[in-house]
Amino acid sequence: MTQEDSFRVTLDRDARSEQIVQELKGLIPEGGKILLVDELHLPCESWTAAGAIVRFDSGWGGPFPEASVLSQLERFHRSGVQFVVFAWPALWWLRHYAALGKRLHAISQDLKVGDGYALFDLRAKPEAAGVAQSTEASGRQSEAVRQAAQRELERVRTQFQEKLASLESSHRQTLTLARQNVARLQEENRALVRERKRWEDTVAYAQWQPRMAAFLHHQLPPTANLLVVSQGDTALLHLSGRPGGHFPQMPDGAHAGAPADNAEAIAHLAELRKRGFTHLLLPSWTDWWFEHYQEFGRHLNQQHHLVGRNSDFSLYELSPAGSSNPAAL
Repeated sequence: MTQEDSFRVTLDRDARSEQIVQELKGLIPEGGKILLVDELHLPCESWTAAGAIVRFDSGWGGPFPEASVLSQLERFHRSGVQFVVFAWPALWWLRHYAALGKRLHAISQDLKVGDGYALFDLRAKPEAAGVAQSTEASGRQSEAVRQAAQRELERVRTQFQEKLASLESSHRQTLTLARQNVARLQEENRALVRERKRWEDTVAYAQWQPRMAAFLHHQLPPTANLLVVSQGDTALLHLSGRPGGHFPQMPDGAHAGAPADNAEAIAHLAELRKRGFTHLLLPSWTDWWFEHYQEFGRHLNQQHHLVGRNSDFSLYELSPAGSSNPAAL
């Protein structure tokens, strides 16, 4: 049910309640004392001129024990209540409490049944001749009340089932939308984490480059020829102020990708040392080489000279080509 439909139902309900009040005001003489059973739905603030109104405590309460309901009726009757009104949506009382209906018929002189209400007149019965006629009229009144209560019950049941189906559909839609929103927010959060990591890496790289360039400028001799574990980043080849080379590299000097194993890495380093490269730089983000190529790492530490190592880099001076021999390990 849409918000517009709900608003329309509320207007229809209010209009119906006002119509019931207007009909009852025309049936009950001014000053009459009224017991009202309406589950707090009728707008009684516009009915004060009709007389004193008391309400049975039925606002979404009950069902109450029938003995308690009869006891309350007798107490109100003794206190001077002249009219008892059962109004929509409380007509089910007359069907649910059979003894209540019988007692009301016994003490009332008249019953009027309208669309959405039943009015019992409890004022003193006039002396009536013809008991048979009175009994017949009472029977017709009881049947009319029963039929009205049955119609009201069916209407309320249908309305409840429609509302329940609408709520279930709305709940399913809300749950589906909530799950979609959670998935979307999770993906957005992952994207933000990735973007933050990329930004932090970019900033860290931008700060690392001048530090590394200054270090190499002071540490490398003028004749140094630098190899860099560059992972394909050509900007790293110019940190020393002169052209450097990728490690590993293709015959044409292009980056060759990671070595297949330790032996290939050691042999390739020896080959490049023979070609004139004198130093090897491993930036901090390539530290995983020491875990993945452990034998290559031992070769560097045992066969070559560690110039310096910190959180930014590891720098090795390569030994002469003759001593850089894998077989020496």
